[in-house]
Parts: sequence; C-alpha cells; structure tokens
Amino acid sequence: MADNAGFNHQPSSNFENETSAQYYNDDCKDQLILGRLIIQKRNIPKGARVLDIGCGPGNLTVEIADHVGPSGSVVGADLSEERIKIANKTYTDPALDTYRPNLTFRAGDAHNLAGFPDDHFDFVVANLVLHFLDLRKALAEINRVLKPGGGFAASTASGDHLFIPLEVKKEVQSRDYYRAHIDPSLGLFTFPTQKNLKGFLLDTGYQSIEFDLLDSAIVRKDPKALINFLDASWYETYIRCLPREIQPTAWDDFEKELEKLRTAKGIEAKIIWMNAYATKVDADH
Repeated sequence: MADNAGFNHQPSSNFENETSAQYYNDDCKDQLILGRLIIQKRNIPKGARVLDIGCGPGNLTVEIADHVGPSGSVVGADLSEERIKIANKTYTDPALDTYRPNLTFRAGDAHNLAGFPDDHFDFVVANLVLHFLDLRKALAEINRVLKPGGGFAASTASGDHLFIPLEVKKEVQSRDYYRAHIDPSLGLFTFPTQKNLKGFLLDTGYQSIEFDLLDSAIVRKDPKALINFLDASWYETYIRCLPREIQPTAWDDFEKELEKLRTAKGIEAKIIWMNAYATKVDADH
C-alpha cells in the first residue's frame, strides 16, 4: 500500500530541465549499481516502510518496492520535479506493466520532511545525495522520521580522496577570465570525509555506524560525454550553471583538461565511493 504522506517544500519547477533529467535517466547506471550495493548490505525487511531520498527517476526505488513487497511501502523523493515526473510516468500509472501500487513519488527536500510524522519509516536510503545537503540539518530530519532502531544507508564520494573532474571545475573557474564573470565557487560542493560524516551521524542521533570504501571509476567515451553525465548527475551544476555567454569557452576549457584523463578505456575519472550505514538510537534498548 502506498504511503501518501508528503513534503511541505516544493522546489521551483526550473530546478532542472526535462532534457537533463531524461539524460540522467538514460545514463545513471553507475548510481544504480552503487545503490544496489548499499541496500544489499542492509537487508531491508519485507513489509518495511521506506523513504528513498534523492530517488531521481526511481530506478532504484522500484527495486526497493519489489523487495519490501505488497505489505510494505516506499516513498521516493527528489528535489528535481523533472525526475519525479519521469518516475511517476514510469511506475505509478496503473495502466502500465511497470506500475507498483506500494510506491509513490514526490518532489521534496531532505532538510524539511514536515509532511511525515516522527518515527514513521523503518528504513531511509540516500544514494549519492549527501554531498548536496546541509548534513547536520538533513541527518537530524531523517533521524526524526526514522523509527527507533530504524536503518539508514547512504552513499557518496569520499572527501578524503580527490575526484579529478571536481578539481578541474575548481581550477578552470579560478582562472582570470571566469573570475571576471562569476563567483569562482559557482556550482561547487564538497564531498564529506569519513570523519566528518561519522561526527554528524553521532551528533544527530545515530549509532552502529559502519563505512565501506569502494575503489572505482566513471568511464565515458570522451570529455563531452563525461561533462554531460556530471551535469545531469549534479543537477546542472557542473557547466550549465555558468552564464550562457561563457559556456562555449567553458566547454572548450573543461574538455581540454578532462582529455588528460584518457586511457585505453576512454575518459576515466577514478573515484572512491563511501557507503555509510547506521541505525537510529533506540532509548529503550
């Protein structure tokens, strides 16, 4: 049975355009593989009530819904209304074979889950979304809606290791030409370190905290394909957040730097994924 509670925050409709959302849906295999790993590590029980934060077009969310079965329910949430439109179109239309009656989607903000009561979910998943959040605020709000002893599983890139495409963005935007047009930090964010993430989890009411580190790489055929993937994955904050008049120059500069990552496989951006697992403190146990 679907969970019909909701979020009281609605992001603006221009947060991400339809083309970018569809590109992400077509090219998000890296995210799906990583999401499967974190939910396999924490065996979510049948009949569980689950919240999937940063669900995108719902490709992992539907697998969670199938796992918890008809006695369970899953809510997928994402800031991007365009991604939620794709998810709803694919999985919530009773006329389609892909329809799941125990699954709902809605645009929403992890910092404000006021539409859900305290102690509501058995499990919360946050796959590749933590680096976009105010961790203290979001983790505290996630903790509020988790039942005591409820599980939390998340993935992000490790801030203890360099991710070269992000360093390329920092370096290019610090050049004089770009500094004359934009704030050099435009579209930048920070991946959390293991120490910082563990500290935030402890401070906001979690216990039994564990981490896995996975050595991997994002590989695309050329710099343009990698840029398109990153821009779609990061809600158009890699290059399309720049003023339109400087984007042609930015494409040239970004592609030139990313070409340095070419291997026999293509453009290979090495990355260390960090998966985190925790449970909400249960004062009665």
